[in-house]
Amino acid sequence: MSDTPVTPRQFPSVPASEMVKGFLGDLARPFNQYAVGSATAVAIVIGATKITDAIGGAVYIGAVGTIVLGLFGLKSLENIKTGGQTASVEVAKVNAGTTT
Repeated sequence: MSDTPVTPRQFPSVPASEMVKGFLGDLARPFNQYAVGSATAVAIVIGATKITDAIGGAVYIGAVGTIVLGLFGLKSLENIKTGGQTASVEVAKVNAGTTT
């Protein structure tokens, strides 16, 4: 027997279906990003093998570069916006006197 006191939980336990739903939700976004990234990489390599002249290659590199920079730029904007919202919530919590 342990000497550590056991305190009852304050919140009701989470049903198994909710735990499974949360687990699958946590996996869905990274899996989607890996799948799209892999498919894009394969498409870029296949497209590059079809080019036979320098002008086509330059246009292809320009198009791929624009798409990649656009995606990274949009992701950066998403991160900035999310970070700003999180900071606003934390400031509001501090001003309200709640930290949890």
